[in-house]
Amino acid sequence: MGPQFGFNFNERNRFFAGLDSLQSLDLNDNQLTSVSSATWEGAETLEELDLSWNQIAALPPGAFRPLTGLAALDLRNNVLQEVKGNIWEGLDTLKELKLGKNQILILHSGAFESLGELEKLSLEANRLTSAFEENWRGLSKLEHLNLEQNQISLLWPGSFKPLGKLQTLDLAGNQIREISSEFWVGLSYLENLQLSGNGLSHVGSEGFLHLPSLMLLDLSDNELATLGGDTVSVNRAMPLWMELQLNPLQCDARLCWLRDAQDARAVAEYSRFNDPRCANLDGEPWSQVDLTC
Repeated sequence: MGPQFGFNFNERNRFFAGLDSLQSLDLNDNQLTSVSSATWEGAETLEELDLSWNQIAALPPGAFRPLTGLAALDLRNNVLQEVKGNIWEGLDTLKELKLGKNQILILHSGAFESLGELEKLSLEANRLTSAFEENWRGLSKLEHLNLEQNQISLLWPGSFKPLGKLQTLDLAGNQIREISSEFWVGLSYLENLQLSGNGLSHVGSEGFLHLPSLMLLDLSDNELATLGGDTVSVNRAMPLWMELQLNPLQCDARLCWLRDAQDARAVAEYSRFNDPRCANLDGEPWSQVDLTC
């Protein structure tokens, strides 16, 4: 728990006057309801700011404008409902932004457009229902995006296209029922894709085929009965780690390609800890099944 401030933090104040070398400030759990650019007079040297576990429902344009050297901003566990791009004016050096566990339903077009140096963005456990290309405009250096535990059911072709440097995309615990290869257009550097717990029942043709850098694909805890032979690339220098446990897999000739890919070390072998079970063979572990191919 951070320090409990007795003054009205929402008014213009000189609380930070004289703190010319202040680099890190923890204001978590202080019942703050709002902040503005005037709040930060005297704190212009800040590099890290923690505002988590407060009651901030909205942020005005330029809310952090004086903090031109800020590298990390934590706004988790507030009650924000929307994100507009003009909030972040002046944060030209921000590398990490945490917005998880709010009530965010709307990301306005260009919501993060001014954050050209951002590398990590977390939006987990909000109320987002879709992801659009314009949500991520300007985030050309983003490497990690966390969208787990939202209510996303709608993805579009090129939904993440502006994120050309993205390495990790977490979409676990959403409501994505089908996968199209067009969702991942532009993600040539993506290494880690999390899709567990979505109720996913169908992966379309070439679903993940055009993700040349993919190393970990988590499809566990879904409703997948089978996967086509063109789901992933089997021409790989390093094996793909593909999680499939907790799916109602039908272990038959349609999955011969997976056994062949594992034999060729294009897909990693399963251990007893993550071995998928075959629903049509009374739950027999995949690694022990003798497929007729």
